[in-house]
Amino acid sequence: LEPLGAPPADGDCEIAISALPPSGGAPPHSLAPPCDLLLGVAEFDPATRTRHTPVAELLRATVGGGAASARFPRPRPGLACLVSVCAAPAEHADFTPLPWGASPASVPSASYRLHLRHLTPHHATAAPSGPGPGAIAVPADGVMPVASGLPRLKPRPRLSGGGASGTGVDVRSGNPGEVNIVDVAGYIAGQGRTLVGVSFAYRYVVGFSGNAGAPGPKFALQLVDQAAGEGGGESVHTLFQSPEAGCTPSWDRATGGSPTNYSAPVAVQEWCNAGPLRGERQSLRLVFTNGRRNIHLAGAVSGCDLGITLVFEPHAGSASGG
Repeated sequence: LEPLGAPPADGDCEIAISALPPSGGAPPHSLAPPCDLLLGVAEFDPATRTRHTPVAELLRATVGGGAASARFPRPRPGLACLVSVCAAPAEHADFTPLPWGASPASVPSASYRLHLRHLTPHHATAAPSGPGPGAIAVPADGVMPVASGLPRLKPRPRLSGGGASGTGVDVRSGNPGEVNIVDVAGYIAGQGRTLVGVSFAYRYVVGFSGNAGAPGPKFALQLVDQAAGEGGGESVHTLFQSPEAGCTPSWDRATGGSPTNYSAPVAVQEWCNAGPLRGERQSLRLVFTNGRRNIHLAGAVSGCDLGITLVFEPHAGSASGG
């Protein structure tokens, strides 16, 4: 990260990217850059979990070329700027995919330099100590219902667009080819407890159902065990992995479906052994892997409440533990 020099009189923010020569790979690619680098910027409001793009076009930087830059008004207080950099084939270049199973050592490493004006990078800070406000303690008997209606399901925004979303009646998993996360709001105070089971029920309907073939869309329910303190990290436990959905039941009228053409309810009861949990707080999330199609996820009866219940080992001496 480097400053861009003297700030302009209007106080606008500016960001620029320079592509550096790639390194490594077999054979070396320093004389024939394999790709350009694309930079996108979004402004994110943590309070409303909404974003917009102050820079409409992606900035494209080519190795050996000048820096690509853009200016935009300063974000209002409380907003954060999210920056994404990805690689893409150079314009007018032939693109040959790597053979399946190619060694990472055979692939060159792309690098870049960001230049900033009126923007300050965030610095890593210690995670908050304790389970956090609103964290719900696991009951002594270990049986814990988790609210999972539509207002509690929070899709994470994607800097590049698309992403999962709530439709008002169900959760849309995003667009084909995407992997998207939907967080279940709220924290669990389960340090030292062991999760032994989960139950819930869902229905689904398949979008883009004309895109036949594999892979189909699927989703996982995961428990994230978040350790406190700087560098504490997190452990992810997959509690349930759905099978890949085919092309039916279809959401699309063109293939004889409708937006309410849900499957029959699917009841899930999975046993596991996650723990003892070491973090001071835990959370749940849905991870959608869309493949060639997407899915809309709903509850078993109406609306989007999945009826999630977690089952922990009971504390010694509790009523269900005798």
